[in-house]
Amino acid sequence: MSEETGGIITKFSESIGVTEPALKLILTVFAGYPLALVHRKYLYGKEVSLQHLFFILTGFSLGYWNYGSNMYHCVFTIFFTYCTLLLLKGTAISVAVTFVFSFLYLLIGVAYDYYDGHQPLDTLSADSKKVALQKRPSLLELFGHSFFPAAFIVGPQFPMKRYLEFPVKYDDNFVFHFQLNFEYNF
Repeated sequence: MSEETGGIITKFSESIGVTEPALKLILTVFAGYPLALVHRKYLYGKEVSLQHLFFILTGFSLGYWNYGSNMYHCVFTIFFTYCTLLLLKGTAISVAVTFVFSFLYLLIGVAYDYYDGHQPLDTLSADSKKVALQKRPSLLELFGHSFFPAAFIVGPQFPMKRYLEFPVKYDDNFVFHFQLNFEYNF
């Protein structure tokens, strides 16, 4: 099936004058919209763990379609970040270790937000107070955030705290803000 799908995508990309990876990328980004509708219709208000699993499975599948077995890099990085937060808690050392390990990976933001969540509130900026994590995200939440279909291919460009509010509290404009990454309405 992958050869057949690759053949269709290859032919289509050639017919419109773009590379196959570029076409896959744009199709993957656009896939976030119908997936958001599926989430809204069938999963909204259901068990939060089920929603995380939906985001993991759909995001990972889209990533696998684009990158194949190289997805193990993402999985390993998520496990490493989770273990760092578990073992080193919300400390400056956890930020440094995560930063050094995943330089240029976007999960460093989770370590910073967890660190901020363990600082006195009066030392934090207004923005940091909004995204600070007092509780370490679960492994399921970390994977869900990382593989969120509307942002996975271009990286989780939104705070973990905002993601954690998503399965519980839905705002009709939320997916739009995720997709276009304009602003965070906390």
